[in-house]
Amino acid sequence: TPTPTFTPTPTFTPTNTPVPPSISGSVQCGTTGNDNWCLDTADLNLSASDPQGFSLSINGELNSLPFSCPAGNANCTRNLAEGTGPASFWAVSAAGMSNIGIASWKLDSVPPAIAPTLPAINGANGWYLNDILADLGASDITSGLASTGISVSGNPAQPAPITLSDGIHILDFLADDLAGHRTSTLRTVSVDSVPPILSVQKTGTEGDNSWYLSDVDVQVVASDATSGVDTISHRVNGGVWTSGDTILVGEGIPTVEFLVQDRAGNQRIISEPLSIDQTPPDSHFLSPADRDIVSGIVELRGTTNDALSGPVRAEYSVDDGAWEPVPGFTAGWVFTWDTRVIRNGEHLIRLRADDIAGNRETVYTAEITLIVDNHAPSTKTPIYIWSSPTPSPSPSPTASATMLPTVEATQTATAVARIVSTPTPKPVIPLERKPLPSIPWKNYLAPTLAFGLLLALLSTIDPRPAALHELEKLGDQWMEITKEENHG
Repeated sequence: TPTPTFTPTPTFTPTNTPVPPSISGSVQCGTTGNDNWCLDTADLNLSASDPQGFSLSINGELNSLPFSCPAGNANCTRNLAEGTGPASFWAVSAAGMSNIGIASWKLDSVPPAIAPTLPAINGANGWYLNDILADLGASDITSGLASTGISVSGNPAQPAPITLSDGIHILDFLADDLAGHRTSTLRTVSVDSVPPILSVQKTGTEGDNSWYLSDVDVQVVASDATSGVDTISHRVNGGVWTSGDTILVGEGIPTVEFLVQDRAGNQRIISEPLSIDQTPPDSHFLSPADRDIVSGIVELRGTTNDALSGPVRAEYSVDDGAWEPVPGFTAGWVFTWDTRVIRNGEHLIRLRADDIAGNRETVYTAEITLIVDNHAPSTKTPIYIWSSPTPSPSPSPTASATMLPTVEATQTATAVARIVSTPTPKPVIPLERKPLPSIPWKNYLAPTLAFGLLLALLSTIDPRPAALHELEKLGDQWMEITKEENHG
């Protein structure tokens, strides 16, 4: 029997082929912004392994700058620099095998830089006195600027530059970079281009033609809607400025000025001319002189002085009667007075004037007394005084005249008593002897009373032609009565 032959199967003994190590790397941001930008820190985290368990070394380059991880470490972290760049890294095993990896990073940890642009302040207390232009300068050296703008008082941002007018504005200057950083800077801008608004109030006694007749209290009322009123001063006739909003002004023609300044430094001056006349005019007669004797139409002359507003009209009064206007009045006045319509004797004449402001004379400095003497030309008027015949039994009655003294009137008019006698009648043979009728007593009473009244008048007042004429008529009537009685 044959014996089988054993043929052994060959055994496969594998040959160890080295395997390269593996390595990985990743970028880790502290804070990630836009488009994978790191906003604060960036690290490159590396991890390597070797299948055969060989020891490894990790090396690499960051932006072409070589780096090495500590020997024997399979994990390594490298801080990345500001900016962007590629990272290359590799792991090498003790067997000489290696592997490589790459990554990139973007790190922008610096926000944009901004520079607000505002003009120099030209007012007080940080105020601008006119519209201004606000602008913005910005830059970002890493990721670059994404946008800039200016927000006014919380409103949406506007592209720079912007114009600012009156008001208080809170400006937010803004800049954003591509990484996602925002830079903001606040500024308060105050603009007041309008001076204060002023008005003047005057308190006093008002006269005529915009004049005042008393001291005037002058006050300024000021307002300022934006920055507010700061200071108020006043002066008179260009004098020194004095603090205050009120001033009391006396007589004259002053100019009051008020200077008002707001907190921004805007100033406004208001000028108020005043006309104040508290003094009445002063009038005086020049002619005739006081207690002159006048007659007919008399020309009265005088002057009226008024230093401020000036005289405008005048009136005169006779014996405290009605006031009459002085015609054609000027400061050197002349007018006529007809004395023919007024009784003879003393008369008081006063004149008062008004000035343009409305003052009137109440103390009469223009006052004179004139003596009016209106009479006829010098004449002599005979006065016939008859005496009634005395009844007598004589057959030849004779009329007799009684001699009276001559009566002389004052001034130039003269009354002369003339004695008129009746011629002695020729004797006749009476046909019949009859007794003369008895003359009633009342025929003597009236002439006696009239003659007494005549003497009283001549002793108290100057005779007038009319009075003398009446006296002459009385004498004629007396003569006629006597004739009738004698022939009765």
